[in-house]
Amino acid sequence: MQQRLIPVKAFTPGRILQKEIEARKWTEANLVAIDKDLPEIISAIVEDRQHITPEIAKKIAEAFGTSVQSWINLENNYRLYLAKKAVESVNNPSGI
Repeated sequence: MQQRLIPVKAFTPGRILQKEIEARKWTEANLVAIDKDLPEIISAIVEDRQHITPEIAKKIAEAFGTSVQSWINLENNYRLYLAKKAVESVNNPSGI
């Protein structure tokens, strides 16, 4: 039987987004130039106050030159990770 590998920790979409901005050396002014709402949206995602919706994924993808699907997948995979961890903690409250 093949063993499935499950990450010990998943990074939030906001952390990935923040790292991408840092790698590009973008400032808030750069983001405003792309889309006036982008700094507020990104701030909310980085602070985990906002999920990446399809509409937001489209804005981010256009700004970064990436695919909409990659941002949707990042969000969905992270939320699935959180759900699995919640189920595990209910099924095994002692953590053993």
